[in-house]
Amino acid sequence: MPKKFSINPKAQAAREKEVEKKETAKSKKKQKEEEEYWKETDKNVISKQERQRQKELEEESKRKKQEEKKMLYESEMNAIESRGYIQEAIKGRINVEIESEQSENEEVEQEQLEQQDNNQFLQQNQQEQQINLEKLQEIWDSDKEDFDETIGQNQNHILRDQQKKDKEKYEQIIDADGIDQFIDAIDGKGPQQLKFKEYCRKRLQKVQKDNPLLRHSQIMEMIYKQWKTDPLNPKNQ
Repeated sequence: MPKKFSINPKAQAAREKEVEKKETAKSKKKQKEEEEYWKETDKNVISKQERQRQKELEEESKRKKQEEKKMLYESEMNAIESRGYIQEAIKGRINVEIESEQSENEEVEQEQLEQQDNNQFLQQNQQEQQINLEKLQEIWDSDKEDFDETIGQNQNHILRDQQKKDKEKYEQIIDADGIDQFIDAIDGKGPQQLKFKEYCRKRLQKVQKDNPLLRHSQIMEMIYKQWKTDPLNPKNQ
């Protein structure tokens, strides 16, 4: 019975490699022979082919340069647009901040002017109220003294004389404040005038407190309207 020999893997790999090497060399040799066979030997043809290849290379180089220039141009334009957008955004933001600050300054200035006008109005109104209050107090004190001094005299004479004095004094107030309606309040008899003056004296401070923005003439007119419907008015009794 024949003896079996085992295959050496290394030897097998070496043989396969050698065969592959021979096949590669054989293929290269065949390719070289074909190239030699088809190789152009005419100098004119060779020169023409060379010029054609050179032209193709130049066109390819020119095309690449044009593409590079185009890419560079587009890149620069994008950068310029980006800077423009940023500058416009910054400019717009600055304008908005400036307009907002100007608007706030105008509002503050307007509020200050309004407050100043209100303060001047209140100060003037308070001064007018104080002056007229002093006038009324002076009239009241004078009338009270005159009335006390004439006790015991003829009552009719007292009433006529008192009515005349009160009318003259109230006409002065009317001329100063422009309240023609007070004429009706002082056309009555002396006691009626005294009651009206007492009513004004009691109501004046409260009406002024409730209506601090009204002028003195407006306050007096308001008191007079209240007097016309008040139960203390002798005409309503």
